[in-house]
Amino acid sequence: MNKTAKFFIWIAVGLAALRLLSLPFTPLTDTTEARYAEIGRVMAESGNYITPFVDGVPFWGKPPLSFWTTAISYKIFGVNDFAAHFPHFLFLIGAAALLFFFVRRWRDESTAAITTAVLMTMPVFLYLAGGVMTDPALAFCMMLAMIGFYNAVNNKNIAPERSTGGWGYLFFVGLGLGLLAKGPLIFVLVGLPIFVYVLAKNKWRNMFRNVPIVTGTLLMLAIALPWYIMAERATPGFLEYFIIGEHFERYVTPNWAGDLYGAGRGGFIGKIWLVYFIAIMPWSIWLAVKMFSARFRRAITDAGFFRDGFLFYALAFTFAQLIFFSFSKNIVPAYVLPAMIPTAILIAAMPVNRITFKWFAGIAATALIGIIAVQAIYPKWTADAGFSDKYFIRNASEQITLYKTQNYSAQFYTAARGIKYEFATDTDGLDGYVLLRNRHLHELENYDVITSGKKMILVKINDK
Repeated sequence: MNKTAKFFIWIAVGLAALRLLSLPFTPLTDTTEARYAEIGRVMAESGNYITPFVDGVPFWGKPPLSFWTTAISYKIFGVNDFAAHFPHFLFLIGAAALLFFFVRRWRDESTAAITTAVLMTMPVFLYLAGGVMTDPALAFCMMLAMIGFYNAVNNKNIAPERSTGGWGYLFFVGLGLGLLAKGPLIFVLVGLPIFVYVLAKNKWRNMFRNVPIVTGTLLMLAIALPWYIMAERATPGFLEYFIIGEHFERYVTPNWAGDLYGAGRGGFIGKIWLVYFIAIMPWSIWLAVKMFSARFRRAITDAGFFRDGFLFYALAFTFAQLIFFSFSKNIVPAYVLPAMIPTAILIAAMPVNRITFKWFAGIAATALIGIIAVQAIYPKWTADAGFSDKYFIRNASEQITLYKTQNYSAQFYTAARGIKYEFATDTDGLDGYVLLRNRHLHELENYDVITSGKKMILVKINDK
């Protein structure tokens, strides 16, 4: 590995190591992270790996791959912040590693190192590496499919008459695991850019010759279908809600009333582009500034993003996903995560120097250190912002009552500490520690304040 490659690899490795060290200090946020961490905890505790449960009822919102890995992590490391975040860290760092080897195969080691460093210097990507949600697993599965398909249809260093079925099967493994990570959405997010690429570059013959469509499809179904069948048998109605509700209504209906796990998110058409611009910062700002330079624009033209098959493939995987989500108002920031990875390929193809990377690595490291320091050294900030109840739960030493609140972070951290919790909607029989919203405090009598925040408060009821 030459000096240039080593320089950029050390940037990527250093930032990944920093994120790994931060995992024990990163509190689980409400509602998504804490809810998914709690689902994994219940799964590990119950031993039921077919039907995820939340609040004692089946959770039909997502497939189980993320929950499985979280539950296994708890079995190995115990129920704690590190164990909750670690498998999702591995998914995204694994996706970054796949990106490195993919680019190295079709370019060179230095370009691969630069591409990986670009990705790791996006603070949003770095922070999501460990986010307890389904999107890191989806991004990893998409990379498997993306790499498998491109390698299969392009025969790098392989005689045309030789089989490339191995790469083709990797494509279907990615799809099968994607069905377990996010569901049928994987077909759209992978199929749409592949269709654009095959159509534009006339790769139909290569695709039908080198991709094992029949046996690959059987492999994909063998990976994913058994769970879908068992899940529907265990809780009838799952497939209808998951396929129609989560994969159609959620994307086309603002404030979707059928959402079983929270109100549908409002927004505006094209919101995904604003989220994307923020997510790939500081590179989006760098690109916006650089576009004023005629020399830079000529360099982009010379790079041949539309002529070069590899760059066009990355272009298709970036923008096909964004265009698809442009018509949805129900946008979650993590939806741009799969598009961020091929974006790194495009940025690395532009003229970038070491000084730029030094600045951006510093920005990414500073942003991450700042966030973690605030969470670890001053965790009350996360409580005041309403992100997590970890700060309150750590100050309770015995059974706690969650009064008119059902925050999943409170449920997770009480269980993690071995403290029993119960819910209450009236004051009858309240005793011991009580966690509630500040607006309900006037409903209690004869209590001592243990820990207070701007939105929540922990009190202890005095003996009457």
